[in-house]
Amino acid sequence: MKKIYILLIILLAIIMVIYGNIAIKTNKSISYINIYLEISNITETKIQENNVYFSSPSNNQIKGSTMIRNDKDKDKKVKIVAEGQLAENNWLEISEDSFKIKPQETKSIEITINIPQEAEGNYSSRLRIESR
Repeated sequence: MKKIYILLIILLAIIMVIYGNIAIKTNKSISYINIYLEISNITETKIQENNVYFSSPSNNQIKGSTMIRNDKDKDKKVKIVAEGQLAENNWLEISEDSFKIKPQETKSIEITINIPQEAEGNYSSRLRIESR
């Protein structure tokens, strides 16, 4: 439980610092967050630009959230698409993947990675955040 709590805090802090306010600046915008997971006995998180690297043991859960903000003067439709191995294995969950966001509104999105007991090796995924 302590590892999950630590990972939650780390993921939340990382995502908030780096991607805390994804501002929608054009009529059509696409942003990416790359997620890399190494199954390991070491629990670690590292960030480089739009890349988030996790080391975690199997049979664990990583939780965090990010904020999405519409800084335009009209409503925007936002769609979040999970791609890659974590998504294909159904390990990656997004609390809300399609929504409207009003002008100057900020919305919190929860992200969870569920790592099964039998997991080993390295995995990756990408979150594609589209707005129109």
